[in-house]
Amino acid sequence: MQARPAHVRIDAGREHIGCVRLSDKGMFRFYATCCQTALGNVMSSPSMPFVAISRRALEGDDAVFPPVMGIMGKFAIGTPPPGTAASIAPMQAMQTMLFVAKSALARAGKPHAYFDDAGAPIVPPRVLTPAEREALRARDREQ
Repeated sequence: MQARPAHVRIDAGREHIGCVRLSDKGMFRFYATCCQTALGNVMSSPSMPFVAISRRALEGDDAVFPPVMGIMGKFAIGTPPPGTAASIAPMQAMQTMLFVAKSALARAGKPHAYFDDAGAPIVPPRVLTPAEREALRARDREQ
């Protein structure tokens, strides 16, 4: 789910938040260290007003958070929902760029749940080694 940073709030459990990056220049991937639940992916700069949130991290159901589109199904663990595209289509990319532009104009990048006021991630990210990334890929292929 796409969200504006100003609309994301962490009410409890901040001490359980971890962050990884697949490379030293990759996006920040925040997760709950207690249960490994993905909490949100953000670009490497807080100036990009965009948070990608896994629907699994949200309370509620499809009636509360109805899906608009499914993309990147080729990276899904298990079987993605019906209608999920393998990759992002040009129209979907344009919708995302429009969302980011509107968020920037609305100054919806602050406060940011995953960056502090100085622009640093709220927890230091750990960059995965090539071996760790391959282990994750192997695990995903098995599931």
